[in-house]
Amino acid sequence: TTEGKPSDATIISIVDSIDINGEYVYRKDKE
Repeated sequence: TTEGKPSDATIISIVDSIDINGEYVYRKDKE
């Protein structure tokens, strides 16, 4: 379903990296 949206995987990877850093706006999304 997301075959035409490779950016989704990219965003997930970015969020993962941010989560590792533990210092970003996405942090509040993981609360």
